[in-house]
Amino acid sequence: MCALYWQLNDVWAAPTWSTIDFDLNWKMAHYEVRRFMAPVIVVIYATGLNDMGVTVVSDLSTNVGVATLQIDMFAWTNGFDPIYSEGKAINIAPLSATEVSLSE
Repeated sequence: MCALYWQLNDVWAAPTWSTIDFDLNWKMAHYEVRRFMAPVIVVIYATGLNDMGVTVVSDLSTNVGVATLQIDMFAWTNGFDPIYSEGKAINIAPLSATEVSLSE
């Protein structure tokens, strides 16, 4: 996987698209960059109107081992009550994308 990350820092003090300002302070967007460029991430995506898929991506060259993935889904319409909850033990292999099967 790869990503194009445009304009890391500013060369002058002005409003710009960069995520680090002229004084080398992190702007809010840089915290999000740190999260989505992490070596191990969980990607949740819609596969249909009421379905979702989960993939765990590891860019590490070493084995992470077995980890517990906890998924909790809440609905805004019913007082933020949980509508789905599942915990699953998964093995995170090095340099891999692992699709996680969820119960219906």
